[in-house]
Amino acid sequence: MYRFLLLILCLLLFYKPGRGQTGTELLKVEGLVVSDTTGFIEGVKKAETLTDRYADSAEALLDRLEQKARLAGYTYGLGMVLAAKGLLYIRQGKYERADQVLRSSVAFLNSTDAGRKELPRVIAMQGNVYYWMGLFDKAQKAFYKGINIAGQVNVNPDFIYNRLAGVLIQMNRGRETVWPYLDLAEISAMRYNNYLVLCNVYINKAVVFSRERVWDSSLYYNNKALTLAREQGLMASQHLALTNLGSLHLEQKKPEKALLYLEEAMTLEQYADQNNRNYCMSTLGNAYIQLQQYQKAEAVLQRQYREAMAMKQGANIREAHYNLSLLYRSLSDYKKAYEHAWGYITLNDAIAGEEIINNVNQHEAAFQVMEKDKKIVEARLLVAQKEKALERKNRWITMIVAGTIISLLIAVFLAKSYRHKQRIIQHKLDDLEKQQKIDNLLATIEGEEKERTRIAGELHDGIGGLISAAKMNMGFLAESNYTPDQKDVYESTMDILKEAGAELRMTAHNMMPSVFLQYSVLEAISSFCKYIGKSRKIDIDVRGYGNFESLSEHFRISIYRVIQELVHNIAKHAQAEHALVQLIFEEPILSITVEDDGIGFDKEAQAAKGAGLSSVQARVESMGGSINLDTSVGNGTSVYIEIEVGG
Repeated sequence: MYRFLLLILCLLLFYKPGRGQTGTELLKVEGLVVSDTTGFIEGVKKAETLTDRYADSAEALLDRLEQKARLAGYTYGLGMVLAAKGLLYIRQGKYERADQVLRSSVAFLNSTDAGRKELPRVIAMQGNVYYWMGLFDKAQKAFYKGINIAGQVNVNPDFIYNRLAGVLIQMNRGRETVWPYLDLAEISAMRYNNYLVLCNVYINKAVVFSRERVWDSSLYYNNKALTLAREQGLMASQHLALTNLGSLHLEQKKPEKALLYLEEAMTLEQYADQNNRNYCMSTLGNAYIQLQQYQKAEAVLQRQYREAMAMKQGANIREAHYNLSLLYRSLSDYKKAYEHAWGYITLNDAIAGEEIINNVNQHEAAFQVMEKDKKIVEARLLVAQKEKALERKNRWITMIVAGTIISLLIAVFLAKSYRHKQRIIQHKLDDLEKQQKIDNLLATIEGEEKERTRIAGELHDGIGGLISAAKMNMGFLAESNYTPDQKDVYESTMDILKEAGAELRMTAHNMMPSVFLQYSVLEAISSFCKYIGKSRKIDIDVRGYGNFESLSEHFRISIYRVIQELVHNIAKHAQAEHALVQLIFEEPILSITVEDDGIGFDKEAQAAKGAGLSSVQARVESMGGSINLDTSVGNGTSVYIEIEVGG
């Protein structure tokens, strides 16, 4: 099938139009012709799309395009073909070949104006090669060079910022070093709707938090990447996000939950590059080991080992050796465990720490037991005879010492038990105090809601009726004859009444969420945000995932009030053009995100003034949740709220 597709592509690429066609650029060198340069470059891009699933066909097509470009002296086209070959070799794990062709690609592209526009992308690919080869310093230099050239030729460098951040993560640089590059990549990717880079930025942010063992933040960014990848159909990003989620749950000793993500990731492995496939298999194998599903673990890890050996990927071979040593140790196959553990040490002497050396010693000792069983049994018999002789001599001493130790243990146990009871009592007192505070908050909020409803009703039925009556009377005046001066007064008065009526409706709308919540909380929030966005000229995007109607009325009203306060803050202070309101309910966790691209503010300065989010904080605490604020001057504001419903 792929040969047939290759034939069709070749016919389309190398078809030469007749004289009647226009708009075709011809390159003629010594009687040779490359027809339709636009079609030639399209052919290179089509070859890149074949790279993942039809690597042989892609390479054959690129070989033919390279030969044609060389014969015609088509420098720009030759640089593009070699760049595509570099991408192919990277995905195959042939990093030395990739480095060679990418060096040649840079030389050819640098000799043309159009080619220099492509240099940042190709140099970033070189950085990727060095990254996968473990040459992090060299990769870092390549990415810095790519960023510099991108600025010179006016090319969006978001993907380079993200890859540079990935290298810095692998070099164990702290969040203060990595985060600025990830933020630059995120802002640029959002501006240009580069969803692939945006997904990878979220994944890198998740990795940073995972290394710091901040599990909730890592889970948030991984889920954010997975959601975006699914919305945009980015299969490779879905594979990596699912793998990372599996790894995250595995680190938290939740292998059953990890397995769900990892097995789904394996269904997408044809879209991932070799390194990410190998990483997924490694993580899945570890999950099977923790679940004691050793047969499945062996099948996956042996496949990981074979593929790593075939691609000659030293880092992945080392990882496969380590995983297999753990597996065979669990199966009590100490010979194989020892062989793989030693293979791991051979490949990575520099990081072979005390833990792995101890594991190797254990494997070796167990293997020696199997080989020298007779000698060991004889030695144990001699030791047993000596122990019996010593036992008879020291029996009384042992009993006295044992009695003393038991007495001490009982005393220690009683002391610990007393302290434990004291801690339990203190915890109960603390819990009662917290519960009392929450009950007070709930009572206050409930009272506020009743008062809001009463005032809103009075506004609507009282003042609203008066304004309507005034407008009707003014309407009757319109039928009378009046002077031009009186006409100005009439029109001005009508404008004031209309504005007062609109403000009154908005106030009643804000104070009576129950009218909207009889439909759904999302409809109420969307209606409110639409009204605020229209009046303040802010584009507010409202998204919701989950069954919010299963929540209690108190929760729905509190959610509405929290978002209402945050959106009002954006409208009053942020000077924003765009905002996002997102609600996710995956029982029992309810998360709320409110973001804007406004001017932001200094959190410490605001805290010193005692202003800000105190009412929001009080409502969130009443629901047993937590709130996280991320902002700085000039960088917008992001508020993340997480509540464990029923927790």
